[in-house]
Amino acid sequence: MKRTVFFIVGMICVVLFTSHSVFAADLYVSKAIGVNKNEGTKHEPLKNLQKALTKAKSGDRIYVAQGNYLGLLDRGYIDIHKTVEIYGGYSPDFQHRDILTYQTTMTPPETTNGTARNKALMEINIPQKEAKTLIIDGFIFDKGDSNGYDKTKGKVEGVSSGMLTLPPSKGDGNIVTNRAPIIRGAMQHGSIIIRNCVLNNGPFQGILLGIDEVHVSILNNIFTSNTICAAEVYERIPNSKPASFEFAYNTVLFNWKEGAGIDDMSYGFGVRFMSGIKVDIHNNIIGFSNLVGIDISRVLTDESHDFTISNNLFCNNAKGELSVHYKKNESTLFSMDEFPNLKNFAETSENIRCNQKDGLEKVINKAYMKGFLSNPVMFANRYPLEDSIKLWGAVKGFGAQLVDGMKK
Repeated sequence: MKRTVFFIVGMICVVLFTSHSVFAADLYVSKAIGVNKNEGTKHEPLKNLQKALTKAKSGDRIYVAQGNYLGLLDRGYIDIHKTVEIYGGYSPDFQHRDILTYQTTMTPPETTNGTARNKALMEINIPQKEAKTLIIDGFIFDKGDSNGYDKTKGKVEGVSSGMLTLPPSKGDGNIVTNRAPIIRGAMQHGSIIIRNCVLNNGPFQGILLGIDEVHVSILNNIFTSNTICAAEVYERIPNSKPASFEFAYNTVLFNWKEGAGIDDMSYGFGVRFMSGIKVDIHNNIIGFSNLVGIDISRVLTDESHDFTISNNLFCNNAKGELSVHYKKNESTLFSMDEFPNLKNFAETSENIRCNQKDGLEKVINKAYMKGFLSNPVMFANRYPLEDSIKLWGAVKGFGAQLVDGMKK
């Protein structure tokens, strides 16, 4: 089944002043020129994104200009408790949007590890009454500067760091990694959309979402060098509420196991979800996983499942493209060639493997790729953010695409 990029067209060109609910408001945030005593208008923006989230009401839109946003007092995380729409990538005057030119970032230094403790960069906890839509769009997340990396262990020629160090071990410069996801959240009703973002160097998953009656859309993002898995969505109470998950047009590379020296079967997935959720995974690039590209848990062998895995490009996943954990927690590995045997899935068609002509090899960090494929002691070494950003539009029709307003 051929897919079209229906959700991407015009997505990046958000109209700044479109009319929406008379009960909603527009708030503006600029690290460079904002003042937290301002009203948050385009001409008098707020300085702090957390301040805007406190001021906002459910349904409001928050536009964020270029800058590095680390929460109140630069503590290293943002709390989200309302279903708002947050759009990064704006010019200082809010007249233009280009997430590559006007980068809105969350790239914490190691000094935030004490205040952030075990917090994700974005912590989402939406109360039950907030049954609307949360949107996070156009942010660049990177924990490479706050993670601890060994000075010599796992060092590979051409790669800037040694292996990731996990607590309580200390990395070079006595840095202790804050092992938390980049985005972590819980929601009971409504929907979550995460799109047009970069999630780089996550020491404990890129995205981890626990949901009930919620639709999750993770669209047109880049994930590079995340441990355990790049993105995981699970039902908090299995099979209790209808939930759905679309994972589409994402570039997902270098998905590391749980820790250095741990058995090869200990995680290392591109994307993971639990049985009971309606799932559509399509048009992604999923590659260089320590284990497999996609992992599914809590699957009953004698039931049909509304899982669609189609039109994906798989590259060099060590143990295959898919692992399925059946009722007794038995894990079965499948290569892409075996997908047609998965009779209780809705669809598993038109998936392909990468080759030397698909364009990915032109922009991927070759030293990092070589180390991943040939050096068994390499573990979640720092991936350069500038190389992660280069992955936009690497392969037409697969992975994160350049869309209107992006200038590479």
